[in-house]
Amino acid sequence: MNIRRTFSQALYAVSIVAFAAFWSFSATPAASAEDETEEMRTIDLAAPPRAWVPLARNLWFGAKVGLISLWKRDFDLNDKRSDSFASSAPILAMALLHKPTDDTALFLSVTTSQSFLKDEAGKTKTEIRIVPVELNFSWSNIVEGVDARIGRQRFVDSRRWLYNDYQDAARVFYRLSALRFELSAGQQRQLNLLQDGNQATRNAFIFNSSYDINPNNVVSAYAVAEQHESGAHGTPVFVGLHANGRVGRLAPWLELAHVGGTSNGRKISGNGFDIGSTYEFPLPLRPSVTLAYASGSGDKTPFSGTDKNFRQTGLLLEKNVAAFNGVALFKYYGTALDPELSNISIITAGLGVRPLRYTSLDLVYHHYRQQEASATIRNSNLTRQANGLNKDIGNEADIIAAYAGTHVKVKFEAGYFMPGAAFRSDSDKAIVTRLSMQYEF
Repeated sequence: MNIRRTFSQALYAVSIVAFAAFWSFSATPAASAEDETEEMRTIDLAAPPRAWVPLARNLWFGAKVGLISLWKRDFDLNDKRSDSFASSAPILAMALLHKPTDDTALFLSVTTSQSFLKDEAGKTKTEIRIVPVELNFSWSNIVEGVDARIGRQRFVDSRRWLYNDYQDAARVFYRLSALRFELSAGQQRQLNLLQDGNQATRNAFIFNSSYDINPNNVVSAYAVAEQHESGAHGTPVFVGLHANGRVGRLAPWLELAHVGGTSNGRKISGNGFDIGSTYEFPLPLRPSVTLAYASGSGDKTPFSGTDKNFRQTGLLLEKNVAAFNGVALFKYYGTALDPELSNISIITAGLGVRPLRYTSLDLVYHHYRQQEASATIRNSNLTRQANGLNKDIGNEADIIAAYAGTHVKVKFEAGYFMPGAAFRSDSDKAIVTRLSMQYEF
């Protein structure tokens, strides 16, 4: 057995044993599942389970079982060649929360999954993963207004536009009335205790400051610096502004960012933004309409010393995911195409209804156009390149239906991408469906 793999497994085993041994027996009431707010019920299948079942004094347990089934076809835009793909992944996730005092907490979450992948040839491949998702220690009110967390933990922003990632990190939080500050240094690491090669992929340094204008509206400024372990991708630096909230029945948002630094031996200087809003009508079924426009700069001079393509951070295991007015997070740049906001502009229009309190149905339309004609659509799901002559990438229609109960959560997504003039005139449509189910206990 590889020594590195053995050491990694032993380290996490010792951590788990130490975690379990660090029990305290002073009673603190557990949170009730029925006390959830509507926002807490929003379906986020990537999140670890909540620990709400008391096991002992100051110790709680939580778990969820789930199944994610994916099917997609014709992402090479050619239905004469079979490239259909299907996968099914049963998932078991468990979490432990221990609070030795009111101001300290230990949190552990482990996810086990088994994926069954079926390719166009009909062959099935199985992959088993055991991942320590989180293992961290939190300390609140170290001094007045100062909190800290150290260990493997989740980094996530409200729209998964900046990061949605797990890092081995040290974070410090400071709050002063309506002002909040965060400083962290971390390392992104892909982990699977059953495999070798669990190597760090990049270091990340994050500064984030935010101001609560009122309980419903927040504006923040941030800086993110990445340092890739291989050195091949350079050191991109992101600075930007974020705002979101609610004004009456409007729920607007704004993302504005600049990326500099270096990548692949070239300087970077790119700009990106995303602006939009959802409006909920005061009618039965709570109908809503969403309009948005997003744009990431392209590079007119690809052979110059400066790369002007905007790109999003590398701290996005699942990028660009949010809910408009429903109960489910979904890919708001398209379930099928799912591009990175780089050398592209995206017009989005959505309609939604809420038939019941914890159910929602969204119909979403996207129009895609490149800033500069290029064969590359950065990090999209397509396996065919564009022609590099025309900027019209195409259009997409999505449907998202979801139910978010206290314990049972179900989400169905379907995307239908229609290629534009940037592809051959005989190009076919691409289709994807995804069914996600989970039971949390």
